[in-house]
Amino acid sequence: MSQTLDDTAVLSGTELILPQGPVRLPRVNLLPPEILEVRSVRRAQVGLGAAVAASVLVVAGLWGLASIDQASAQQDLDAASARQTAVNRETGALADVAATYTQIQQRRTVLSSAMSGEVLWSQYLTDLALLVPDNVWLEKMSVAPVTAATAPGSTGAAGTPGFGPQTAAGAIATITFTGQAISQDDVTNWLQSISRGKGFTNVYFTDSTLQKYGENAKAVQFTSTVSVMPEALSNRYPSSSGN
Repeated sequence: MSQTLDDTAVLSGTELILPQGPVRLPRVNLLPPEILEVRSVRRAQVGLGAAVAASVLVVAGLWGLASIDQASAQQDLDAASARQTAVNRETGALADVAATYTQIQQRRTVLSSAMSGEVLWSQYLTDLALLVPDNVWLEKMSVAPVTAATAPGSTGAAGTPGFGPQTAAGAIATITFTGQAISQDDVTNWLQSISRGKGFTNVYFTDSTLQKYGENAKAVQFTSTVSVMPEALSNRYPSSSGN
């Protein structure tokens, strides 16, 4: 039976007595140190090469991801540019519409300024025919707008003798009626009737004179005035800010 020698073998006389179990022999490296150094350098080079290869793979992966992100960003940029181009084209097509709308607004402003004091006198004449009582005949009607010079309290307002104030505060116009009535009571009925007109206030008469025509005919010649308030305005052309 053969056994493996190790450091625990014991010599006894001429016989070598071996202990029970495996025997470990010492390892001896007979390679020159230069070869060992070359091997170490090669192993280091292999490790560095592997590290460099791994770095290259990581950089390549990152570059690929960056390329994908760049391509996606470029697509988004192209889409945004296309939308901007479409918006610019639509805006250019609507330039004439915007200019037309501006002109319309300007004309509305001019019209509103010019017609802000409009009163539909045709309607008032129709209503007036219903307001005139029996035994009263109108001969003349004159309308005078109230301006800054003729407004109540202004230094340019002319005083006219008569009953009641000249013009109501805030009035936009005054109307003077000249006519005839059978009696003074009929003149009173006329003043009461005209005061019911829309936007009419401060009704009074400046004179009332009895006139004789022949031996038996007679009539009362009268002149009355009424102030026209803003309620009489048609308001058909409101300002743009009020729309």
